[in-house]
Amino acid sequence: MHKTPLRRLIHTVFYLGLFNLFAVALLPCSAQETPDAFEEYEIKAVYLFNFASFVAWNTTPSTQAPFSICILGTDPFGKNLDLVLEQEKIAGQSVQIRRMMALDASVSTCQILFISTSLNAQLESILTALKQRPILTVSDLKNFTQRGGMLEFTNENNQVRFNIALETVRAAGLQVSTDLLEIAEIVTPTPTP
Repeated sequence: MHKTPLRRLIHTVFYLGLFNLFAVALLPCSAQETPDAFEEYEIKAVYLFNFASFVAWNTTPSTQAPFSICILGTDPFGKNLDLVLEQEKIAGQSVQIRRMMALDASVSTCQILFISTSLNAQLESILTALKQRPILTVSDLKNFTQRGGMLEFTNENNQVRFNIALETVRAAGLQVSTDLLEIAEIVTPTPTP
């Protein structure tokens, strides 16, 4: 199978470990594969895939059921997430992408849920419905982790980084690798009045 620049990035990140993503994204490629060729949501798609390797769910996965990465709201990834996850497996499970415009009962089958900025006005009600469920919530909404989300993408000096609300993750029964914590900014959610 011919590997595109994005697929090479994915496999390099996977084999080197997520903590080297920043260095990998800055490595010189060929002239037409410069780091500028990797868009923000290509990198975020790689992160979403790799988060699964650094988070442990306390539930026993069914080898029959796919690992579900879900997008709630308007999908900012376009084809990027599909390209990243094409023919990939997580813990021996095939991976499926589910796009949802509204929160419904099927969210219980999601292991990772990316919440789009299009749902900013509904965020508190969404996070309340998901509270303490073993679903890793991820978004690039501003102050997402302080508002009750688990992982928040940030952009610092034109590099994709992320914050983690460790207390929120642990309250949902998820365990995070120390490798992931080493590169994350750990934040404490702001208590709601």
